[in-house]
Amino acid sequence: GWRIQYYFKSRNRYWTATKTTRLGLATSTDGTHWTKVKSNPILDVGGKDAWDGGAIIAHDVQWHDGEYHVWYAAISLAESAAPKREPTIHIGYAVGEL
Repeated sequence: GWRIQYYFKSRNRYWTATKTTRLGLATSTDGTHWTKVKSNPILDVGGKDAWDGGAIIAHDVQWHDGEYHVWYAAISLAESAAPKREPTIHIGYAVGEL
């Protein structure tokens, strides 16, 4: 059979005053019924002072040998809270297993 994967971004429940987001994964075998994976989020934002602590704004996920490899663009928490300024976008790379 085949499996459909859906990557989604959700707001950080702890820093609700900002646009903080994290990356999650849900799978489906029919495209109608979806199950979030237990290890969500598969990519979380960094700490409050981290370069990726504000929001994950773009991503690309590749699967290789049972691991997911994520290239992502992110901004800091201070950048995500400053709507009138162009943010500095940083590029990150992460590897994980489900």
